[in-house]
Amino acid sequence: MTITVYHARGARSLRVLWMLEEMGLEYGLKTMAFPPRVTTPEFVQVNPTGTVPAFIDGDVAIFESVAVMEYLGAVHGPTPLVVAPNEAGYPEYLQFLHYGEATLMAYVQAIVRYGLFTPNPDIAREQTDLFLERLAFVERELEGEEYLAAGRFTAADISVGYTLSLAAFLELKDRFPPRVADYWARLQQRPAFKAAAAKA
Repeated sequence: MTITVYHARGARSLRVLWMLEEMGLEYGLKTMAFPPRVTTPEFVQVNPTGTVPAFIDGDVAIFESVAVMEYLGAVHGPTPLVVAPNEAGYPEYLQFLHYGEATLMAYVQAIVRYGLFTPNPDIAREQTDLFLERLAFVERELEGEEYLAAGRFTAADISVGYTLSLAAFLELKDRFPPRVADYWARLQQRPAFKAAAAKA
């Protein structure tokens, strides 16, 4: 076994654990107290940014959760979690693989910051409204579909699903639009999600 994941509960590293569980890959897990750069200063020798995940596979080290998912699909595949360029649904796959982090997570992170750490109710409310507006795109794409791309569960669903998990933790679940709410309920029933969440 060469894969090691540095992880903190509730962090983006959940994406990595979820994908590893879906792929049935063995890995070692090192759970850190959050935030690791503060609680474990020497962690910066593993990841210079001091954040999780830190994904180590032999001589390879990757610190971005979506990049780790791309790496796993490319290096440890093939896997149905990845949509190939010649498949229908490839553009949607790429879109949502990155939408979960680059768009949705940006707002959720702001909600966490201004709702919990440096409270500013007006900004937190504004960011919540923007997040819910961006969920409308996911709602539209789920019309007649169980998942976001290629007619099957993929890494794009893991990317978006992690962000929904954090939004649910922030008690926004009751404000999810109907198809997104059903989608989130489906994701939670996946055995690999349950296995990853039990560690997260």
